[in-house]
Amino acid sequence: MWFEYVACNTKGDTTTGTLEADSERSAEQLLWQSDLTIISLSKKRMPPSLDEAMPFFFRVSKNDVVYFTRDLATLLSSGIAILHALHMLYGRTTKTSMKKVVRQLTGAIETGSPFSEACAKFPSVFSPFYLRMTRVGEEIGNIDVMLREIVIQMEKEAAVCSKVRNAMIYPAFVLALAVAAMGVMIGFVLPAMSGLFTAFGGDLPIFTRIMLGFATFVRANILYLLLGVVALVGLGWLYFRGPKGKLRRDALIWRLPLIGNINIKGTMSKLARNIAILIRGGVTITEALDLVIMTTDNAPLRDALVKVRADVHSGESLSRALIEHPVFPPLFSQVVGVGEQSGRLDSNLDVMADFYEMEMDKAIARATGMLGPTLVVVMGLVVGFIALSIITPIYSFMGQIGG
Repeated sequence: MWFEYVACNTKGDTTTGTLEADSERSAEQLLWQSDLTIISLSKKRMPPSLDEAMPFFFRVSKNDVVYFTRDLATLLSSGIAILHALHMLYGRTTKTSMKKVVRQLTGAIETGSPFSEACAKFPSVFSPFYLRMTRVGEEIGNIDVMLREIVIQMEKEAAVCSKVRNAMIYPAFVLALAVAAMGVMIGFVLPAMSGLFTAFGGDLPIFTRIMLGFATFVRANILYLLLGVVALVGLGWLYFRGPKGKLRRDALIWRLPLIGNINIKGTMSKLARNIAILIRGGVTITEALDLVIMTTDNAPLRDALVKVRADVHSGESLSRALIEHPVFPPLFSQVVGVGEQSGRLDSNLDVMADFYEMEMDKAIARATGMLGPTLVVVMGLVVGFIALSIITPIYSFMGQIGG
């Protein structure tokens, strides 16, 4: 942010100007360091920049954090000090929002803050998992290794989300095409043909009368229908943002025949990998569970993890606590139990993460293979029904004219 100031220099002359600083306190320090005595200091009113006016489009993305973390880990492993590395990253960063974060991280470290503490000032950019892992790296002196672990975890998580998102593109496209075709038929084709049907008279087939009645109703009440849809979507969005609504929504998603299976596999893979990385970094089981609870979006899973954490804290083993909650597949708790007995819990969790990721890939392939043809058939039936409701009476009228 920019500040306007009026100050006196060492000669007693009054000087005015502007300077950029993160806060009013930082601006004061900059002026004092320049041997200026402050007379007045105020924030300069400026029109919001594009990234401030539309923060959604210019926010720091997960990919930005991945690139930043990977580059920082590479520089640190090369023996470069973290402050110098941040100065180098600031020079090569082009995205304004990320550049601002790097500048403020650099300023915080220059004043003596550890890297993890500096990152904690940006909770929307760096997750609790990220902060804890960097803090562990600082404590044991291998922050570059921890940063590489974070990059691996974030890339795996992004890959899972990308696979699920890509699997839904084709079915969503087919569904949108079907809706568009129905809209064109109902909004333009059927109303244009209704005048022709009326002119010829006679009895229309039942499905033609149904389609004409439906088209007339939609056209006559289009505004009310749109308002109703908007209101329904808005109310649903508000409800599912609440704790009860989110719990029911996530539970419903897990019970869906195809999508639910994909969601379960992806969630278990992410959970196993996160716990494995945290344990390998020296974090205790209870603290690892605290961190995955904070970073878990699925409400039923988060509630189950809260209970698991309470059981583990009271002295029960992790595998035994997992068995008591049906949210976790039996195989998950069994492999965790073997890992606890052999002292290789982190390795076993890595194996489970890879296993569930492969299972998720298979589930996505099966779902895509089934959803695509199913939606094509449904679309064909819908469009065919509409086309038949138009073509049948036309053929009937042509027969009457020929007769």
